[in-house]
Amino acid sequence: MNRRIARLAIPALGTLAADPLVSLIDTAFVGRLGTVSLAALAINAAVFSVAFMAFNFLAYGTTPLIARAWGRNDQASVARTTTQALVLAVALGLLATSILLVGSHQWLAVLQTPPEAFPEALTYLRIRALAAPAVLIITAANGAFRGQQDTLTPLRVTLGLNLANVIGDAILIFGLGWGVGGAAAATVLAQWLGAVWFLRLLAPHWLGFGAVKGRDLLPL
Repeated sequence: MNRRIARLAIPALGTLAADPLVSLIDTAFVGRLGTVSLAALAINAAVFSVAFMAFNFLAYGTTPLIARAWGRNDQASVARTTTQALVLAVALGLLATSILLVGSHQWLAVLQTPPEAFPEALTYLRIRALAAPAVLIITAANGAFRGQQDTLTPLRVTLGLNLANVIGDAILIFGLGWGVGGAAAATVLAQWLGAVWFLRLLAPHWLGFGAVKGRDLLPL
């Protein structure tokens, strides 16, 4: 029993530890651009931390529902719940992207962004906002895999997308000279890579986006 718990807990802890690496990697690269760029990144870290934290229920609500269905070997319920979570993640992600883009100036103003950092902060926010659906897909997928007692797969995907972010930062920030915008673009690409990877892995356990109607999302 202890070994079984360890096999579940250790990768789960690894995933939690690796999640903040996206921001830390961006900070390490952007720090070389100067204090103004670093300030722009720090302000956005606060924006996206608050924006995405509100949707953690996609994981915490999905895990127990799938765990119960998985425990009684009800694959139809596993597929239905997984599909509901992913469709809701996409819908809320698109809504979050819209809110972040439409209110981009206001969010930065509320956080009292220094005038010298405002242009770079605005660029980063508008690009990074495009990753919102991917982030929420990843959140829901994490919950789905945990419900199936698989914590190793989310760890692998998380490490993979962080590696992609490192490569993307190096190429886009310095190789192409995109600066802070390059950091945002690298993060967006890495998170969409992780989302698509998760969707492919979950293919046997979900029904497709067209299989869910609005009322089906209420149980989550």
